[in-house]
Amino acid sequence: MEHKIRKQEDLYKRYVRLLLEKEKIVKTNFQVQQRFIELFGDLRLEMLKVEIEIAKIKKEMEYLVRKKNRNESYDLEEMDDFVNQALEGMKAQYERMKEEQAQLKNKKMLSQEEVKEVKRLYRRLVKLVHPDLNPHQTKEQKELWHQLQKAYRNNDLAWLRELNVLIVLKTKGHEEVEIEDLEDKIEAVREEIALLKEEDLYQMRELVFDEEWIDAYKEQYERERSDFEVYLRSLQKEKEKLIGSFGCRLN
Repeated sequence: MEHKIRKQEDLYKRYVRLLLEKEKIVKTNFQVQQRFIELFGDLRLEMLKVEIEIAKIKKEMEYLVRKKNRNESYDLEEMDDFVNQALEGMKAQYERMKEEQAQLKNKKMLSQEEVKEVKRLYRRLVKLVHPDLNPHQTKEQKELWHQLQKAYRNNDLAWLRELNVLIVLKTKGHEEVEIEDLEDKIEAVREEIALLKEEDLYQMRELVFDEEWIDAYKEQYERERSDFEVYLRSLQKEKEKLIGSFGCRLN
């Protein structure tokens, strides 16, 4: 019996370690994504701006061709409505990316001691609210778990300190719950970890700090943007010719 209890305790500890490892990789991938935005966000915004302008002219030309084929005059206000509706998604994406950039620029960097505190708090609190370790959570505890994940991935120490108070308060009298099929769960987490490590973001975790790679990637962005701008100018000329073919037929 004692051997069985010890084995269960060892499995539980291994399970907790794997869950922490998994969350650490998820956080790494998240931070690589943030680093990517920090490095190339402005270039991505400029590129998207040109792409939106290209899409705008294409939609204007689509509208003009349709009117011309019907031998109808075109209406600038109607054309604007047609184009704006079609580009709604791209414009929303541009605004989201712009907001991400602004948030990153205002983000405060943590000291080494603060980073250690983030890890310590997370390791402590994850045992209290992780859903795999606490299968009978209340709705409030589930919400605290989601907040804990977000605070940890963003290295938000102030938020983690607040959650430390809230989670301890809400899980007072907490006891470890017996978890069924621990060996199967351990294997499942191992498989999840292996898949996470195959993701592009994880593979790029060192590259995003490599100056040569960063410079090469920026040069590639600049070349692509230059090609897009050449294409944009050619579309603008085509649109001008198309408008000219209407003569004075304008509503």
